[in-house]
Amino acid sequence: MHARCAWGLSALLAGCSLSRGYTRLDVPPPAPASASGAGKTIVIDTVRDRRVFQADPRDPSIPSLKQGAEYRFDAQQRKAAIGRKRSKYGMATGDYVLRGGQTVETLTHDLIAATLRGMGYRVIDDANAPKAEHLRVSVDKFWAWMTPYYLWSAIEARLETRLTFSGQAGSKTIEITGYGRNPMRRDRAANWQIAYDRAFRSYEKSLQQAMRDAGL
Repeated sequence: MHARCAWGLSALLAGCSLSRGYTRLDVPPPAPASASGAGKTIVIDTVRDRRVFQADPRDPSIPSLKQGAEYRFDAQQRKAAIGRKRSKYGMATGDYVLRGGQTVETLTHDLIAATLRGMGYRVIDDANAPKAEHLRVSVDKFWAWMTPYYLWSAIEARLETRLTFSGQAGSKTIEITGYGRNPMRRDRAANWQIAYDRAFRSYEKSLQQAMRDAGL
């Protein structure tokens, strides 16, 4: 009886790891920062998801989706994909997708806007605002993956973006990255949020420093 119950629980957990999971991510409020952007206005014109997906890549940090007709996504739907599950043997299994209309573009926009506002910048949507700096964002990586170990696993999340600012003084491009890691024992949506929380905080610090270094 106990063996059958244990097998049933194991099968249930395996089924969860083999399936597509849905979740939402929250962008944390900005950490305190020097108001280096006081009096400056920025318009975020575009945020483009430039990620390249592959089918069953050997490197788990490369975006990929669970195989099968019922899991197939078009280019627009792939903007909601944020991570890949793996078995304890390292084989790709299920994946994680954002729900509720969230995409990597909307999250990246919100993360950058929150960070800039925390630095004192005025972030608006009016493309015709006088004397505003304009910002175009390319999202090259926004992905999380599971790395299995003997008795536990870890979720790693990485962000890589290129931000191009343009204004009266010309244009300037900076590259901003973020990384987060969350050791865990069970695959739960909350563990993916923790890994991304750490990546978001890392990204926030990188953006703050890059803005100061670039004199923006």
